[in-house]
Amino acid sequence: VRLTNTHLRNQGTVEVYVNGRWGTVCDKNWNMHNAMVVCRQLGFSKAQAATCCNKFGQSTTSFALTNVYCKGNEPGLGSCFHNGFGNANCSSGMTAGVICSINLPDIRLVGGNSSREGRVEIYRNSTWGSICGHNWNIQAANIVCKQLGYHGAQRTACCGQFGNGTGHYMLSNVHCEGNEKLITDCFNSGNGMMSTCKRPGEEAGVVYNDTAPVRLVGGKTRNEGRVEVYRFGKWGTVCDYGFDMKDANVICRQLGYEGAESWRCCAQYGNGTGQIWLSGVDCKGNEKSIAQCRHYGWGNTNHCNHFKDVGVRCKGTIPYAIKNAGVGFSIYSTFYRIINIIKIDITIYL
Repeated sequence: VRLTNTHLRNQGTVEVYVNGRWGTVCDKNWNMHNAMVVCRQLGFSKAQAATCCNKFGQSTTSFALTNVYCKGNEPGLGSCFHNGFGNANCSSGMTAGVICSINLPDIRLVGGNSSREGRVEIYRNSTWGSICGHNWNIQAANIVCKQLGYHGAQRTACCGQFGNGTGHYMLSNVHCEGNEKLITDCFNSGNGMMSTCKRPGEEAGVVYNDTAPVRLVGGKTRNEGRVEVYRFGKWGTVCDYGFDMKDANVICRQLGYEGAESWRCCAQYGNGTGQIWLSGVDCKGNEKSIAQCRHYGWGNTNHCNHFKDVGVRCKGTIPYAIKNAGVGFSIYSTFYRIINIIKIDITIYL
């Protein structure tokens, strides 16, 4: 069994391996007893939630199981009652998923001025401890941030920048390849007497990247369209629950415009497909990215659907080098670029 459609190791669409290929599980009669069996089979202590209805996005594999019924004490999903492997009469929007409770070691950021930064601490043997900052680099910081559910690291921190830890150094000489799911999966020289850090003030830290690229899709001009956000390797829409002009202004400024002219509910720029990333967005208005605003959580859509996809129309002209901020740059034409250089940077030449 495995979890797919997400970069978080403890949650995703459930897939089982049958007759040489992977297949999804239909969400008919899917419940917490089934989720508990899956999570324990994957090595977690228990399940936090059983999900339905393609919560983690559309899968490309066919259904392998349906009408799964577990008592909760089975060693694996294959030991539960079901309609037979491959005998699954289920529609494409009914894939089952799980969210498992994270096993130890837990991880946290401590000592920062905000939740997006801090000294890295992990939990082992009933106590919290730091990571030695020797050889700490951006690859390791990226693993920490992704383990915490964020897009990646903006930068590393060392030398007790976020204060001195009070416990032992849990890890030292961490070396990550970049594809690990946990910081403890990276090569390291262990803890305790093996640590190369011998005194407080050498702790590793991170500042995570809390921006999420956005784009506008389906509009007649590039300054309007359905809002889509890029997260965990895929684009997804934003639900219009609680959406207002403050939220629209943040999105438009993130794209390089002066602000928002208007926003539209109810998929007026067309229905998106696949993932819905955000619902209940609540911006103060001064955020630099939609990811910095309050919301229900990534992928927690509160039963929203694509008929509620939000759109915006931005005002002003976009800077010449920006298109879909955070994703890439495009130069539309030599003439357009020259005009915008004159318009934007004339004070520099004066």
